[in-house]
Amino acid sequence: MIRRADLPYAVSSGFSPRMKIAFGPALGVGTAGDEEYLDLWLTRYIDADEVLTLLRKSCVTDLKPDKARYISPRADSLAAELTIATYAMTIDTSTLGDGAVDRIESAIAEILAHGEIEVVRKHKMKTLSLESLLVGIPRVICGPDTYTTLEICTRSSNNGSLRPEVFLGEIERIVQMDIPVRNLLREHQYVETKHGFADPFEV
Repeated sequence: MIRRADLPYAVSSGFSPRMKIAFGPALGVGTAGDEEYLDLWLTRYIDADEVLTLLRKSCVTDLKPDKARYISPRADSLAAELTIATYAMTIDTSTLGDGAVDRIESAIAEILAHGEIEVVRKHKMKTLSLESLLVGIPRVICGPDTYTTLEICTRSSNNGSLRPEVFLGEIERIVQMDIPVRNLLREHQYVETKHGFADPFEV
């Protein structure tokens, strides 16, 4: 897309030079994303609005970028800046029997009361503190049919990160059944400031 737009992109040095581009925090396997971000280095100045126009002309409809602006070359990486993410997990409760939503909500309350989730990473047991990694209380929203949405907001930090599928796995452990996931979407990403959460384009 960037090549087709004929933008003067910078390349890395070394034996195998590559386009200097960096993406935001990685998505888990099977997770879709809205409002994803990337950093691109250019070798000369082109107005940000012109860059956006050229990119939008060179890509397919569903991948058209919405915003563009310049940042300091000394700015923190996107992975370091974007520490807050909201997810929407669509689950099918039709196979779970009557009262499935009530059991899921009860399991969420039990997890929050416990305050920790234990996971195995790199063959080692690790304890995730929900106080530092979970933002707010996950919400269960019943849809018009058998589909239910679990909304969850998480924080990544030096203490680790909480993937929504890990949280769902803890729910499954408590209700003692597999919960079929139809869609998992990272909806938004934010920069955390002393005043709250902010769109990265506003910081």
